Amino acid sequence: MDRAVKITLAAISIAVLLLASLIYVSLTPSYSSPSGISENNNQENQQPDSGESTDQTNNSQQQEKLYPVLCEIGTATWCKHCPKLGEKVYEIYDSGKYPMYVISLVYDKSAAAKERLDKGYNIYGFPTMFIDGGRKVVYGSEASKSEIEKYIKEISQKPKKNLSIDINIDIENNRTINCRIYIRNNDYTPYSGKLIVYLVEINSRWYDYDGKPYRYSLMDFITTESVDIPAGGSKSIPSIWTASEKYLPLNKENLMIIAALFSDKTTKKYSDPPDNEHPFDARYLDAISGKRLSEGNLPPQVGLSIPKDGMIHFMSRPALRNWFGGTVLIGKTTANFTVRDEGNYVKIRIYMDGKLERIILDKNFKGEKTYTFRLRAPLFGRHTLRIEAIDEYGKSSELSISFFSFILFG
Repeated sequence: MDRAVKITLAAISIAVLLLASLIYVSLTPSYSSPSGISENNNQENQQPDSGESTDQTNNSQQQEKLYPVLCEIGTATWCKHCPKLGEKVYEIYDSGKYPMYVISLVYDKSAAAKERLDKGYNIYGFPTMFIDGGRKVVYGSEASKSEIEKYIKEISQKPKKNLSIDINIDIENNRTINCRIYIRNNDYTPYSGKLIVYLVEINSRWYDYDGKPYRYSLMDFITTESVDIPAGGSKSIPSIWTASEKYLPLNKENLMIIAALFSDKTTKKYSDPPDNEHPFDARYLDAISGKRLSEGNLPPQVGLSIPKDGMIHFMSRPALRNWFGGTVLIGKTTANFTVRDEGNYVKIRIYMDGKLERIILDKNFKGEKTYTFRLRAPLFGRHTLRIEAIDEYGKSSELSISFFSFILFG
């Protein structure tokens, strides 16, 4: 067999092998990892496999990649319309369809939240949600769930910068958090941006106007600083945060660190669309990652809908805001409060001025439940109501409210 024939046969053999490989690849099904946020989040995610069968004679198509989205909700405990927006956003979050981080910026409870909303976003009114650093602004509570989901989906389809963020955390004496953020620039060009590290309480101690506890509320910033990283380089950023008395005791299972990198380039946006009269310099999100301080059972949550802090009530109904400060109760009053927990059992203790008034043992608890408690009459002067919820693992949370009462009958 001459040399030309040998070369021809070899070429035919290689072509047959390549064709067989292509056929094998085309008939092999593709699998995608579920969407959602892992502790050390990659900068891209895919939607869950729909589970539908496909024609194996056709090439299977790779599902669309989704990138993490940050939703910062500007809210306040006295805001009557804020719960509507929060409920829609968390329904989308809980669906698991998109890789999302949600942070509740409670304006009247957290100094860090107030700073973020005033200085970062020039907030005009409540509620307002800023998606990915202001790339999209949702003002008010009238937007439908489908509209909000559309915004989130569109932004999740936009690629982020090729950056990776790792978070290392250590907590000392249940009070001091040692945090190290490790950032790597996987791109071929230098990166400059702004790092914000949020300390978030997963099951918040604060509750909204409807008495429903917040979720993922901002407690404080661990650090905020500018970062410059060369192409292919990395940077390690250490920081220490010590809790003030108002945040003690810390529950490490209930805390989360969210590290976000925002662009150093700014875009003029408005916090009051569509009027567009209150501008701010938006810095779009480039990368984000989150990590809980410790895995474990979350504590229960307690929220109070009646009485409302800072309001004058008549016969259990909030009538008007007390511009002189304080909560006032006139006439027969029934307290309404909500407990939220992951377990099937809660124990509730109700105290008036430090004295135990009632114990509720709920062995058929599921998810969330509202309870009532009639204040005993006669009751005059200044008093303090405290409600404590304890779950089946012994973890607890509580709330208290002081008020001035004029209750003759009840």
